[in-house]
Amino acid sequence: MLHTVTSELIRFQTEAGKIEEFKKVYAYIESLLPKDFFCFEYIEHTGILSQVIFLQGQDWKKARLLLCGHIDVIPAEPSQYEPRIEDGKIFGRGSIDMKSGIAAMVLAFKSIVESGGFPSVALLITGDEEIGGENGAGYISQNFELKPEFVLVPDGPRVDRMEITNQEKGLLWLKLEANGVAAHGSRPWLGKNAVDLLIDTINHLKEHFGVDNTQGWKTTISLNKLSTDNQVTNKIPDRAEAVLDIRFTEEHGLTPHDFFANIQRQLPSEITATVISSTAPVSTSKSLTQLQQLQKIASDVAGEEIGVGYSDASHDASFFAAKGFPTALIGPVGGNWHGKNEWADLKTMEMLEQILIKYMQAFV
Repeated sequence: MLHTVTSELIRFQTEAGKIEEFKKVYAYIESLLPKDFFCFEYIEHTGILSQVIFLQGQDWKKARLLLCGHIDVIPAEPSQYEPRIEDGKIFGRGSIDMKSGIAAMVLAFKSIVESGGFPSVALLITGDEEIGGENGAGYISQNFELKPEFVLVPDGPRVDRMEITNQEKGLLWLKLEANGVAAHGSRPWLGKNAVDLLIDTINHLKEHFGVDNTQGWKTTISLNKLSTDNQVTNKIPDRAEAVLDIRFTEEHGLTPHDFFANIQRQLPSEITATVISSTAPVSTSKSLTQLQQLQKIASDVAGEEIGVGYSDASHDASFFAAKGFPTALIGPVGGNWHGKNEWADLKTMEMLEQILIKYMQAFV
């Protein structure tokens, strides 16, 4: 059933802003769970719709274990919403990020309840993680009095092996705006090119903070958007805008505010910076009882040692970590996140479902 449910979830084009599509996918998820046992609550904030699933007679805000995942995906071609299974993998937009994880946690919850277990568990499914998460997990973590002992996200950050994630880099999405001096394109010495100002500034930031954009537990700075107001080719642009995707470690600040303040001190007068979205780095101690218990269960199911490591990306878990709740991630193996051939591994998807069933039993 896990493969079927994941395939059906992939078919929904849950891109940010398509609220009717989110209503449809949430209705489908509701249809999977018997109403005799399960309740559903919907939270909408500034056009973002989140779904909460919990047991009859329980207050989801007091759940001891909160499983959190996102159903939104980045935009894709229509063909990417047609799932296919081959070579032990399921392909399609959102397969690894993270509709296979959503399917696993929903079916695991159903399985444990139908077998007679009634754990203190709630599922939170959000619709804006790919655009920052502030109006889903961010809003809910700030505006509801939650009491989880542990927050678990069934998301898989690895392409080569199953692993528990206890550390995430902080996120800082910045918009830089440069103001230069316009001139004719044949006489650049008479103007001040706003694009050059941006490129020089970004290179300075990388040098100042020791960024080389190689793999590891270290800060990265990626220029992902660049534009000018130019409507013609032969004009030196006097205004340009860049958007940076920065993932930072505690070396450069324990909070986005700290790191942003450090960045601002490095900017020339011609450039202003605005924060688009941000989350703090996450670190959960490996000695935490709930994490050690998760690692033991995962290792038993896998038949081999499941390690604990870090993620380059940030997830909705960071909002709960900022409130002081211990968090971790574990998901299936997969690859090509945000790419045309995104995939999730079927075997580790099945392992994830079994891990979640056994882990939920600890909260009965």
